[in-house]
Amino acid sequence: QFTVIGDSVNMASRIESTTKKAGAPFLISSEMYEIVKTCVNKGRVFETKLKGKTGLYRLYEILSMKEDHRPLTDVVNEFLNKMMSPEDAPKFLRLVFHDAGNFNAETGEGGMNGSLRFELDREENLSLKPYFEKLETIRSELKERAITISYSDLIAFAGAVAIYKVGGPRINLSLGRKDVDQAGERMRVLSPDVSIRDLLDLFSKMGLSAKDLVVL
Repeated sequence: QFTVIGDSVNMASRIESTTKKAGAPFLISSEMYEIVKTCVNKGRVFETKLKGKTGLYRLYEILSMKEDHRPLTDVVNEFLNKMMSPEDAPKFLRLVFHDAGNFNAETGEGGMNGSLRFELDREENLSLKPYFEKLETIRSELKERAITISYSDLIAFAGAVAIYKVGGPRINLSLGRKDVDQAGERMRVLSPDVSIRDLLDLFSKMGLSAKDLVVL
């Protein structure tokens, strides 16, 4: 087991304990503020004593990162979190499932590629159309901020936020999925004529097992 000792650690501990007294979410020292001031939005400034130290110390309340210094993934997640309610989360998760439904494990083709946008007028997808349109709105808002994101990335991130919204784990995703310009071959699982055997065959093409089918 390892630990860290020294004056810097003691100082950080004193600053951390001051956050509660100040009612601040996050405080940093003046030395640290000089390093990061171009990247952060600051709030209040405190002149305070620190336990075990002499004199007054200037502490800065940090409210957030400036947008042009924030990871793009954080910005996308923030937009989705604000837009999505827990009640709507299952619909966004279905967008992920249907967009990935053309994956072929043998060829490596298909998967999360934005191809669902070409099939939203199909009868079984009509209920998903309003939720895809909400993602379109977010995509437009991001574009106004000079942020371009693929449909497949946006759908994938919406699915991760949906899982978190209903009490699941936080899933950290990266950007970089590419959109295709046509629908491609898609598994059609909602037909009343589809049997369990048909479903198992369809899922096996995606590299999924019977256990995965039951979970889904």
